Amino acid sequence: MKKIDESEEVLTPGELQTEVGQLLENLSSACEQLAQISTFSTTSLGNQLESCAASLEELRNLNQIAHSELSTASEAIHLFNRRASDLYPVFDKIDKIALHVEKNKKALTELENLCTIIEVKKGIKKQ
Repeated sequence: MKKIDESEEVLTPGELQTEVGQLLENLSSACEQLAQISTFSTTSLGNQLESCAASLEELRNLNQIAHSELSTASEAIHLFNRRASDLYPVFDKIDKIALHVEKNKKALTELENLCTIIEVKKGIKKQ
């Protein structure tokens, strides 16, 4: 399209009609080219949206399953911690019993040694 300057003459109606016709042809051609460049047709876009919706639904389901599993695992950990804390007094009692057994074992060994000494002394006196 020609630029109109003051130095140029104004287009005649025939020339203007030709210029407008060429402009319309160019616009029509550009629109056709843009339509061909489009990455998704309406059907393809619909398919993509359906695929995305299905994927989102699967992700939502996986999220719910993961949340449920994590809740179950969390409850199991809390129960384990509670049971473990219930066992601490039992372990303390076991430690006390082990010390008591060790102490009594030493006392029994001393008593056995004393009995052996007494028996030896009795044996010496009898001879």
